[in-house]
Amino acid sequence: MQRRVYELHTVGLAAHILSGMVALTLGPLGFLPTLRLKRPRRHRTVGRVHVLAVLLGGVAGLHMAMFAYMGGMTGLGFALLACLWLYRGARAFLSIRRGHVQAHRRWMIRNHALTLRAVRLRVQLLALRPGLDFESSYVVVAWSSWLVRDRFYTDPSEARRGHDPLPSSFSIRSLMSPLLGDGSSPL
Repeated sequence: MQRRVYELHTVGLAAHILSGMVALTLGPLGFLPTLRLKRPRRHRTVGRVHVLAVLLGGVAGLHMAMFAYMGGMTGLGFALLACLWLYRGARAFLSIRRGHVQAHRRWMIRNHALTLRAVRLRVQLLALRPGLDFESSYVVVAWSSWLVRDRFYTDPSEARRGHDPLPSSFSIRSLMSPLLGDGSSPL
C-alpha cells in the first residue's frame, strides 16, 4: 500500500529526498572556516543553494507528511519537523540578510541539526528493530528523532541574553559525532 502512495507522489518524494541530500552535503561546508573566511562568495553561494534545498525539501516534506506510512501520528511528527526545518532555515537566511552574523551562525547550526535528524531517524529505526515491530518503531522515530532537545540554542531567547552556544572546540566533527558515537555532540 505505501509503495502505491510513493508511486502516486513520486515528484514530492524525489524533491524531498534530493533536496535533503543537497542540504546534508552542503550544510557542513558552510561551517568550514576556510571557505567562510577565504572564499566568502563561494560560502554565500553554498548558503543560498542550501537554503533553497531546505525550502524545497521542507515544502516537499510537508506534502509527503500527509501520506506518511502509519498514518496521522507519524504524518504529524514529520509535518512538524518539516515546519521547524523551514522556520530555522528562514531565520538563518533573514539573520544574515539583516547583517546579524552570529545569529545567522546559530540558526544555521540549529537548522543543520534538524537536517541530521534524517540520519538519526534511520539509525533509531535500526536500533529499535530488535524490540519493536517496524510499524511501531516507525511511529516512535517520527517523533523521537527530532523531539530530543537540541543541546545548544533551541530557545531563541538565549540569543538575546548573549550566551554563546558553541564550545571553543566546536568543529565539523562535533556536528557529526552523533553518527560517530563519541558523545560530544552539540546536537
